[in-house]
Amino acid sequence: MATELIHAGHHNVNGFLLLADGVVMTDASAITRMVLTLTPASGSDDVVVDSDINAAAFNWSGTTAYKGAMVALLVLALGLLAIAKGRYQGTLVIYSIDYPNGLVWATGIDFRVIS
Repeated sequence: MATELIHAGHHNVNGFLLLADGVVMTDASAITRMVLTLTPASGSDDVVVDSDINAAAFNWSGTTAYKGAMVALLVLALGLLAIAKGRYQGTLVIYSIDYPNGLVWATGIDFRVIS
């Protein structure tokens, strides 16, 4: 998996197709909340980015074509958040009426915050 770069202090975004373990999400409109937990390689405290708190950091309203089908697209805008430079492993949890306690959608997403 490629490393996702977060450009600290900038408006760059990272886009992700919402698919996991061969499951494609075609419509993300039922999602009510997302939480991205970034665990630093340095061993310091996790950084939790919650769409209920940092709504501008998440956009899951779009779709894109993937292998002939439309797939939900998640766009993360993390560069303007106060995240220390370094390497992180990300875990994404999505919430909806069907999953009020959350569903772990992806783990082990490699992020690196740079200037």
